[in-house]
Amino acid sequence: WNIFGFEPYTLSRPSFPHGFISGAYGFGWIKGYQKGYAMVHQQGEFAYYRTHVVIWPDLDLALFLTSNGRRYIDQRDAMIANMIYILDVMNGDVPWLNTTTGCSFPEPLKTTDEELPEPIPTDLKAELPLKKYVGYYGQPGYGCFQVTLSKRLWEINSGKMKRVLGMKYGKTGEFDLYATGNGNEFWRKGRNEYFLLLRGLSLRFNYP
Repeated sequence: WNIFGFEPYTLSRPSFPHGFISGAYGFGWIKGYQKGYAMVHQQGEFAYYRTHVVIWPDLDLALFLTSNGRRYIDQRDAMIANMIYILDVMNGDVPWLNTTTGCSFPEPLKTTDEELPEPIPTDLKAELPLKKYVGYYGQPGYGCFQVTLSKRLWEINSGKMKRVLGMKYGKTGEFDLYATGNGNEFWRKGRNEYFLLLRGLSLRFNYP
């Protein structure tokens, strides 16, 4: 048996499936394959700002994507889809993402039944008069915050400004508190852009 008697051969790049596969992590990079091309990539986000960088060493190609706007759970999938489209165009492949599939993404490639969150109700009454909730509160794991009373909400029916509870937490945490109709429980809605651009996620604050 002689190993030198075998004919040399090379592995060709697979044409199917066209997947975006990540299988290893090291030195701050995620290693994977896209359409058979080796790649390393990494992503990061802060609130509504998201970035993604990917490098294809064999193609001598690198790509950096960034996005701003309302934070959606499928924002990562949309960025990867655009990343694959750009790779197809620059590499001369036929892109599967076009003007038809791009506008309906992730459909028809993936069925989606995701619903937008319902708005926080502002017309429910609290268990106690609002001024009773004004003061300072604290919790060992959460820290301290202040609850105030201000005129912020315009009522169409009465034509007057409605008094709303406000919550201040740290240097940037400013919220409006709205009763949930369940005892001394409130929805916490952010005031500044940092919280408004998030996907409507709110926490419930309970009065002792």
